[in-house]
Amino acid sequence: MMHSMMGPDGTQRFLPWHRLYLLRCEDLLRQKRPGVAIPYWDYANDHNRPDWVWKPDGVTRGQPGARPELGSLSTQATITGLLGAGTYQAFTTGLETKAHNEVHNWCNGTISAPPTATQDPIFWLLHGNVDRIWDTWQLTHKGVANLSGPMAILDPWSESFMAVNDTVALRYSYG
Repeated sequence: MMHSMMGPDGTQRFLPWHRLYLLRCEDLLRQKRPGVAIPYWDYANDHNRPDWVWKPDGVTRGQPGARPELGSLSTQATITGLLGAGTYQAFTTGLETKAHNEVHNWCNGTISAPPTATQDPIFWLLHGNVDRIWDTWQLTHKGVANLSGPMAILDPWSESFMAVNDTVALRYSYG
């Protein structure tokens, strides 16, 4: 329950769930290299897929943008429009559909299929940028996810969505 295609709760959980996922990945990486941070790919301003990122065996990367009917890269105008959304619901829905799903598809390859997307390290840079965009929105908006009961817990972990709502409390920020 972390994407809109999984229903209304998935829409609400999309941003906090992926923020926690990024944090958990960074925690694992820091066990090998203290202080490491996952970078973000600002795809609205850098329209080159970051193929400099390590490509593990079994990961495919087709021609980016080869199937424009499936997805395109966001423009800065798209991101600016999303940042103007007045409610969390409008923001998370727009971000997921216009500046997340389409980027996965534009990348073309392993990252385009939900069951395999995390196998390509570019996944983490894409989601780092989604988190950065959310953080930017949070600087001028007060909206949060509308979750309660079991849906408020970001399974498979035990944290509530509110535990990851504030990057300052999580001891990181975007420059």
